[in-house]
Amino acid sequence: MKKQSSIKIEWSASVGTKWQIVIPKNVRDKFKLKSGNDLIVLSSDDAIFLIKSENLKNMIWSFENIIDSS
Repeated sequence: MKKQSSIKIEWSASVGTKWQIVIPKNVRDKFKLKSGNDLIVLSSDDAIFLIKSENLKNMIWSFENIIDSS
């Protein structure tokens, strides 16, 4: 059975004068973000997504294993 993905609005932030965005503490805690973590910025036509680089690497590794095993 396929797991249903849910997208939630977790927070809102503004872009500062130095083009920085502050990620609220509850989101940092939920995703175990630490200072210095690498985040990958993904985009579509009208959206921006952040993903921890280690999670993206794990996703790619999983996809490669699925492809190799077929």
